[in-house]
Amino acid sequence: MASGEEIELRQPGASVKVTEGLLPLWRGNTYRNTCKTEIVLDAYLPYQRRQCYYAWSDCGRQLAARTAHDILGIAHDTMKGMPKGSIRTRLSLRLANQKLEDKNELLDTSIDLSARLLTMTDVGRLRYAVCRRNVLPWNEGSLQELLKVHFNQPVILDHDVKLEKAFNVHSFRRITGFEVDWTDNLADHLQLDEDNRRLAIFHHASFLKCQQSAALPTA
Repeated sequence: MASGEEIELRQPGASVKVTEGLLPLWRGNTYRNTCKTEIVLDAYLPYQRRQCYYAWSDCGRQLAARTAHDILGIAHDTMKGMPKGSIRTRLSLRLANQKLEDKNELLDTSIDLSARLLTMTDVGRLRYAVCRRNVLPWNEGSLQELLKVHFNQPVILDHDVKLEKAFNVHSFRRITGFEVDWTDNLADHLQLDEDNRRLAIFHHASFLKCQQSAALPTA
């Protein structure tokens, strides 16, 4: 059995190991935070296991970083605001003993997987993952810069909008005739599919309540 740090992503216990390692990164330098760890784990673990399953398909041959320790190391570098190229270089040095074909592609897949687990946002393309509406390609610069560009786009309305005080999903369906797609990809939140009359809503409030760090933009 591999040690705790070197447990492979496909092994039992890896999901909890990765998630517990990410919690301090989400909370930043302060633990003055009302989020309940158990609630976050219950909501987040299925997402995390699914992403790791996609990445591990083809017997893990699409990954350079295959352990919980590796993924958390990438997450720490990402939270420092390092450009993707620098993270790739550091990861390559850490895994220098591995003989890898298509090395850069495997390194990028590992970095993108870590970014997904860190932010619940579809960053990069995992070969066997289900395609969502929005997949954010991360080719250069820091993850924070990438997310800021996507999430801080201004919304311009040509008229005032007044909503009833008790406006909720049921009100939205009744007023608009649109259906709601619950999504675990934050990049899809409030994306409107007018052709199919559907609105995507990110539904992991417990994950967002834990975000006290600079991983995600504040506005």
